[in-house]
Amino acid sequence: MAKKLYHLPLQHIKAFLAHQKSTIRSDIKNSKKLEYAKRFGKASYLLEMERFISFLKIDKNLDHALKLIKYFESEPFIQELSKLMRLQDFCEGKREHFYLVLYHLREYDFELFSSFLQQCFMHFYTSQR
Repeated sequence: MAKKLYHLPLQHIKAFLAHQKSTIRSDIKNSKKLEYAKRFGKASYLLEMERFISFLKIDKNLDHALKLIKYFESEPFIQELSKLMRLQDFCEGKREHFYLVLYHLREYDFELFSSFLQQCFMHFYTSQR
């Protein structure tokens, strides 16, 4: 698990974004595809968050777990991940665009999707403690 930012698989994320840039841009313009991908991207994100919380057994202290969930769902955290992924280079970096990219990342390479989120959660979890 990544405790330092340079441990995150950001080069793989950049390669994915370069490869899928046109698909993501076209889906941003298509409101139905955006809505669909946004919903399932968010669901996948929440499931990875739940997996992280269960793995570290944070859910034994529900107050702490709920506080952590609020942090991981917060706008500043989503913006930080968007900056790490450099989403502002080709889209506005809105929350819905973040979830759209996660949806495509999950479809493209589930291992990269899971690894990236788990390592981000670990990095920022250790900074919150």
